[in-house]
Amino acid sequence: EPRPFPAAENHLERRAMEELECLALAEDATDMLGRVLSRIHLPGVRTPDDRWQQIRALLYSGVLAVRSLRVEMALLRVGYGSDVFVFHRRLAELLARVQRFVAEPGGAHHARDWLEGRDGGARKVAALDPDIWDFLSHVAHADYRAVEQHLLVTREDGNHEFVMLPSRNVVRANATLVVDSGVIRDITMLIARFVGEPLPGLAALDAAIHAAQARWLDSDDEGHEQTLTL
Repeated sequence: EPRPFPAAENHLERRAMEELECLALAEDATDMLGRVLSRIHLPGVRTPDDRWQQIRALLYSGVLAVRSLRVEMALLRVGYGSDVFVFHRRLAELLARVQRFVAEPGGAHHARDWLEGRDGGARKVAALDPDIWDFLSHVAHADYRAVEQHLLVTREDGNHEFVMLPSRNVVRANATLVVDSGVIRDITMLIARFVGEPLPGLAALDAAIHAAQARWLDSDDEGHEQTLTL
């Protein structure tokens, strides 16, 4: 008898390319950022100047950002949609930090502080609505609200059941990929502009993001969770 978790994951992964059309957008966004990062050279120096520290902070942030969206893609393929919010929150913070690192004046100061673990807490830096930040943070911690907000379903008889097996809300999953592909695009642009790297594919990526936003973010359809029984 097949085990339920691998069976559900395999079922959702087989349907991923059909249901998650924005995976291709995320592929393009992460590929562009990865190419920019691979061209950044950070030489060893005895006494780092301000620009060296800024490039180091941008390089570190870019690596964290590209891996964050790649993990989101992997999780969404196999139906762990609510767990993606951990990385959605990280990307919101990373974009805010990258904006601080390239700011004039003060960017070098923020970069140095961040590299020394002193550049302000994530909640303050990200500047999201407090309710949204809390909503995202519950999943990142051992917080009971992560279960109540994401892993409980109310049945027609008023009783509740846990969502333990992976599942997929197609609209929400694609919308998440659109939003975070846009975040990756912005991070890529800021880093490339600072280090002087060209972005020949930016116009095409922007057009694809705008089209996906119109399809998945401007819709009134909130979708529904496709669940499987344990």
